[in-house]
Amino acid sequence: MATLSAMETNAFDAQSALDAAVAAERKSAEIVTSVWWYAPWYGLSCAALPVATGLIALKQSAGFVALLLCLASIALLVATYRRVTNVWPSGRGMVAVYVAAGVVILGGITGAALLAPSIGLGGVVAIGAATGVAMAALSRYSDRVYARKRGVR
Repeated sequence: MATLSAMETNAFDAQSALDAAVAAERKSAEIVTSVWWYAPWYGLSCAALPVATGLIALKQSAGFVALLLCLASIALLVATYRRVTNVWPSGRGMVAVYVAAGVVILGGITGAALLAPSIGLGGVVAIGAATGVAMAALSRYSDRVYARKRGVR
């Protein structure tokens, strides 16, 4: 003979279970949102890419050093983020954000490489700064989109 579980016969327990599920969804959406220091660090690391490219275009050996430091910074950022949060969010459903990030970073790198001889180091740094600010803003925006897509329904 089949019996109903206590949850099926007690409305309060059923509501408590639903509330707990909603709270768990909300908490998981908060967990995958980046920590406060992620976007600024990411922005600075991305700003270094056009600057390094511009330095290389200006035939400065410091460009290669800057490029290596930038790549090391990004690797350290990812490792630190994973260690501190113990998560790495999935990128499913984030194609538009990734395309925008690709356009910004490639535009900054290309612009710095092509314009460096005519605008000099100051102009290259300005391109890097604009790229870094845009990438940090995209990082924050992607957090909001990710939390909304994976958050409470």
